Amino acid sequence: MKIPFARFITTVAILAMSHISYGQQEGSEWYFGSFAGMSFQSEPPTALSNGALNTSEGCSSISNTEGELLFYTDGITIYNRLHNVMLNGTELSGNSSATQSGVIVPVPDKPDIFYVFTVSNLDWSSNMEGFRYSKVNMELDGGKGGVVPGEKNLLLFEPTTERITSVKNYNEFGIWVIGHEWESNRFISFLVTANGIDINNPVYSNVGLIHESPINNGKGYMKASTSGDRIAVAIQMSNIIQVFDFNNVNGQISNPISLPAGDLPYGLEFSKDSRFLYADERYDNHLYQWDLEAGDENAVIDSRKTVGVFGKKLGGALQMAPNGKIYIAHKSQKFLSIVHAPDNEGSACNFEYAAFDLCETCLSKEGLPSFIQSYFNVVWIEHEHQCAYDTIFFSLSDTAWIQSISWNFGDPQSGAADSSELYFPWHIYTEPGSYEVTATITHITDKTITKTIEILPLPDVDLGDDRLICDGDSIVFYSGEGFDSYQWMDDDSHTSSLFTAYQEGEYWVRVTDICGTDYDTVFLGVQELPEIDLGNDTVIMYNTTITLDPGNDFSNYVWQDGSELSEYILDYPGIYWVEVQNDDGCKTSDTIYIEAIPFTIHVPTAFSPNGDGLNDTFQAMASYETEIQFRMSIFNRWGERVFKSKRIEDGWDGTFNNMPCPIGAYIWVIDATSFEENEFFKGESKIRGNLTLLR
Repeated sequence: MKIPFARFITTVAILAMSHISYGQQEGSEWYFGSFAGMSFQSEPPTALSNGALNTSEGCSSISNTEGELLFYTDGITIYNRLHNVMLNGTELSGNSSATQSGVIVPVPDKPDIFYVFTVSNLDWSSNMEGFRYSKVNMELDGGKGGVVPGEKNLLLFEPTTERITSVKNYNEFGIWVIGHEWESNRFISFLVTANGIDINNPVYSNVGLIHESPINNGKGYMKASTSGDRIAVAIQMSNIIQVFDFNNVNGQISNPISLPAGDLPYGLEFSKDSRFLYADERYDNHLYQWDLEAGDENAVIDSRKTVGVFGKKLGGALQMAPNGKIYIAHKSQKFLSIVHAPDNEGSACNFEYAAFDLCETCLSKEGLPSFIQSYFNVVWIEHEHQCAYDTIFFSLSDTAWIQSISWNFGDPQSGAADSSELYFPWHIYTEPGSYEVTATITHITDKTITKTIEILPLPDVDLGDDRLICDGDSIVFYSGEGFDSYQWMDDDSHTSSLFTAYQEGEYWVRVTDICGTDYDTVFLGVQELPEIDLGNDTVIMYNTTITLDPGNDFSNYVWQDGSELSEYILDYPGIYWVEVQNDDGCKTSDTIYIEAIPFTIHVPTAFSPNGDGLNDTFQAMASYETEIQFRMSIFNRWGERVFKSKRIEDGWDGTFNNMPCPIGAYIWVIDATSFEENEFFKGESKIRGNLTLLR
């Protein structure tokens, strides 16, 4: 019996990527390595030679929304847009030899305020400064910016690995900054909003491997996917890359999978659609690709492909660029390598070694700038709600300079409602499933953004029809899988999809998922068992039978030997049982124990054949009558046989050759050799003894 469900509403933002950009070019100016730089304001990008940075690994750059450089840093010194040291911009707590010494994060809705987050070098010879931040105000120093006095190198946590990454949260009004504790398996996520860093509410995720000694297990890149749904970490000495789910709504990290990753994995990057993960080796020359949507963990592990081989055995950082390509650093080289089409599988990703030349006096080192990874996601489709019969509200993450939008919701059965020209349309899906939503944008030329969304069904639980069981049996009620919670009656201890019932009564379950709540109730009846009685335990004599009769009101009988007759005839002792079944399918059984009455021969020790009618005959006697082969002989003291018989009923009257035998001792011998030993007769087959004849 179904009870109408109660629904509740949740909000989910689903992101879809596009290679177009509208006024979001914060990641377009890069400075890294030994005075190296490049600009993505043009296509192809341009090598820059005006940089002041000289760092072996970590660095970060930031531009304004028009792509104009603001400042950059190696985590120790901040350089302004004129490539001079920023006001109060020295002695930050990062380290040029830390994998990701820092990342620059703007404060949402406050275009002049930035935070520079830093991590220190993990080498024992260096000071471990922990995970810290410094505040930059671009209004200082005549618009060239400066670190705010008293707000430099403020500690967030310690100790830290050399890893840091950042990505926008789901609603674009906040930015997640993520670090990892040293000698721990804890990620720590901080949300930056218009109110600053939410220092008092860090999000802890204890998940994955412990990042512990040797110190190289604290080195290697950590990256968020541009869509904000995954995190990857290279754990060098373990030769492992761990990939996690990232909830960009609440900052939680979960569901690790471990990928064997060659010799000291170092650089990492995702494709824009988060499907493929790329990584290289610090001390070898392979570039690997994994398909994160290949299936379960083993399928993802098995999907690894070598998509590139470097000319030298030294891999460096991998970084997505505004043009959708992945650039790869190589220590002490005058070039970068490129993955031209990272959204393609295998060799179709089009890896090119030494594909981009740096300036004549510039060198690549091991690092490339760290950014808020969302900068390279650029434009995406957002929607609120994800359940059938919900009103799904759609929008683009950025509508600046868009002249018109044409939406198609991938739901042709909805007729004219399947399309819209609104900037912020809505649609109702009446069936769960996957739908391909497209937004065709007119901006100089037409461009199309596509994203497959999953519409979830309303919760629907069905325990089936009312049921009957037999007394003593049980039944397992199954509510189905895939729900977030299960509540069986008022018993808080039963929270799974299964419930075992034994007693008659009404049973109900309430299930809940992201789309609401549903109930169902079922009644369980208990049938009485059929009654049978094979009688009390009893005994049986040799060569007789007993009939066991459980009654004839049953539909099925099964005896201990497989017989299916309604009666059972036995002639031997043992344990006998029967299971019967009635028309309702209920079964019961009964058992009876049958013991043998032993067959024994009793022989007297004396007799007096004097004609007084008392004990006048010497005769063997059996415990009960039955047919046996029998011989008895009686001998006097001289060994002469004075009597013989083949029947147990025959007795000796004390005469021999019709003459009375003298008083005295005689010997008798009985032979029952033809009587097989069994449960009825277990004595000697030949017996003898003495008797006394009296007068």
